[in-house]
Amino acid sequence: MNILVINGSPKGEKSVTMQYVKFIENSFKGHNFSYVNVSQRIDKIEKSKDEFNSIMEKVKESDGVIFATPVYFMVVPAQYKRFIELIHETNSQSIFANKHTFILVTSINFYDHTAVNYLHAVCDDLSMNVVSTFSAKMNDIYEKENQAKLLTLGKLFYNAIDKKIVSKKIYYPIIKSEKSFSLPKVSTKLETDKKIVIISTSKTKDKSLSQMVEHFSSLFKEGLVTIYNLNDVNIKAGCLGCMSCAFDNICVIKDDFMSFFKSSVQSADIVIFATTIEDRHLSSKLKTMLDRSFFNGHTPSIKDKQIGFIISGELGQNHNIKEMIDAYCEVQKSNLVDVVTDEDENVADLLLNLANKSLFLSNEGYIAPRTFLGKGGMKIFRDDIYEHLRVIFQKDHQYYKKNKIYDFPTKNPLQRFVNSFLYLLLKIPVVRKEVKSKMKDEMIKRHKSIAEAQLNR
Repeated sequence: MNILVINGSPKGEKSVTMQYVKFIENSFKGHNFSYVNVSQRIDKIEKSKDEFNSIMEKVKESDGVIFATPVYFMVVPAQYKRFIELIHETNSQSIFANKHTFILVTSINFYDHTAVNYLHAVCDDLSMNVVSTFSAKMNDIYEKENQAKLLTLGKLFYNAIDKKIVSKKIYYPIIKSEKSFSLPKVSTKLETDKKIVIISTSKTKDKSLSQMVEHFSSLFKEGLVTIYNLNDVNIKAGCLGCMSCAFDNICVIKDDFMSFFKSSVQSADIVIFATTIEDRHLSSKLKTMLDRSFFNGHTPSIKDKQIGFIISGELGQNHNIKEMIDAYCEVQKSNLVDVVTDEDENVADLLLNLANKSLFLSNEGYIAPRTFLGKGGMKIFRDDIYEHLRVIFQKDHQYYKKNKIYDFPTKNPLQRFVNSFLYLLLKIPVVRKEVKSKMKDEMIKRHKSIAEAQLNR
C-alpha cells in the first residue's frame, strides 16, 4: 500500500511525532511510505502552485493518509492550519474524498483532545474515512504497552484500507448563511482611561469582520481604540518548535513579533481578537500569533486582562472552537467578556454590550473563577515542568516557584499528618457514625456564617 504522511511538525523529520509514524512504518514492512513536511515548507507551498499540486498528486496516488502533528496551542501548528486552508481555497477537497486516514498527535496532553477534534472535523469535511485517532504523550512510545496500542491501530488502519471499510462521520458539514446586516451610526461615544486594542486578521474579502471591527471601534471616542491588523505586522514565520526561548524567553526568529506583542497585547487593559473561522478553526494568521506568543513559555502572558472575540463565521456550529477560546482565557488567567459573531441579527446591540461590559469588568478588576479548563490545564503544565521540563524551561520553573504554582498539597507536612490521622480515625465505627450524622451541617458551617454575615453589613 502507498501511505502518505502529511507531517505537521515545523521540525520536519527531526520530530517526536515522526518517530511514532516511523514505528508504524517499520512494524509493517512491505508498504511504501512517503512524507510531506508541509509545516516546514509552508512558505514554498503557499507561493508555488506546482509545490501544492505535487502534494495533491501524492494524495491521489495514496491508498491511505496519515495526518501526524504535534499539538501547538490546543490545535495544530499555524503552518499546518494554513495548509488545510489552502486545500479549501484551491477547491481541492475532492482529492481527499473516500481516502482512509489515521490521525496521530503528540503533546504533553494539554488540550490534545481539541486538536484531535479539529483534525477529525477537517477529515470529515474532506469526506475521508477516519479509521482511528491516537493521542500520545511525547514519551509514551517508551512503554511496551503503548507500542502495542500503536500496532493495534496500525493493523486496523491497513485492514480498513484493504477491505474499503466506510467510517461513520462525527462532524457533519457546516451550514453557511449569507452575512448581511447594517450597523447604525453611533451618536453617543464611550469614554475611558483604559487601553483598548483590537487584534484583527481582516482582509479585503472579510467585509463582515471589517464592518464589525469598525463599528466596535466607533463606539468609543476617537483615539481610545487602537486597531492592529496582523497582516501588516512583520511576522516572518510561525513558531519553529525549537524551544530556544525556554531559557530566556527570547524568540530566535528575527522579526517584529516580540516587540509587537509586548507593546500592543501585553500593555493593554482590554484586548479584542477579531478574526474569521477558516475550515474548523480561527484563521491561521491569528493562530500564528498565538503560537509565537509561546516565547513566554507555559506562563500566563496576558494575565488580568478583559478579553473579547469578534468572529465572522459559524461559531455556533463549531463548539470545539468555543471550548478553546474559554480555555485560552482561563489558562491565561484573564477574563473572557464575550464572543460576538455575525451569526446574530442583533450584532450592533451585542457589540455595544461587549464594549460596556469590558469597561465595567475592567474597572472592577474582575476575573472569573477558573473552571476545569483553566485549573486542569495549568496543573498539567505544573506537573510536567516540575517533573522534567524545568531542565529546559528554566524561565517557567523560576516563574512557577516565585508564584507558588508548585502547590502540591503533599508538600505540606502538617496537612499530610492531619490527613493520615483522620484517615485512621475514621476507620473506627463509632467515630465514622458520628461524622456521618454531622457531615451535611459541618460542610456548610463556615459557608453559612460568611453568607449570614452579609446581613449585618
